[in-house]
Amino acid sequence: MALFSKLFGGDKDAKPAAEHQREFERVAADESTLTILSTGKTYPVNDISLGGLSINGYDGQLHSNQYFQFKFVGMKNGEPKETEGMATVVRVKNEQLAAKFPPQPRLRTFLRDFFD
Repeated sequence: MALFSKLFGGDKDAKPAAEHQREFERVAADESTLTILSTGKTYPVNDISLGGLSINGYDGQLHSNQYFQFKFVGMKNGEPKETEGMATVVRVKNEQLAAKFPPQPRLRTFLRDFFD
């Protein structure tokens, strides 16, 4: 009986699915670019956080779970700030690439300073 109750929505003890919460707040990355070092192609950054980023207009060969090295250039107080790092592709869809950062203390320090 409990099986049918669950199938037809009658299980009143069921808990609602937890909403997905991001670990880090995303920040719009106006005027920021990301160059994928293996190809030398540069893309506009859509948004960035301490945990990862997304880029627009991606037309390359990278796919999920693949690592890549990058150079990030962002404007802060009218001056370009740049750093290099590594990321792992999370997804590629509709000319957009989303990636997460593996632990990199130097990159994290740069991003904290960049966000302040």
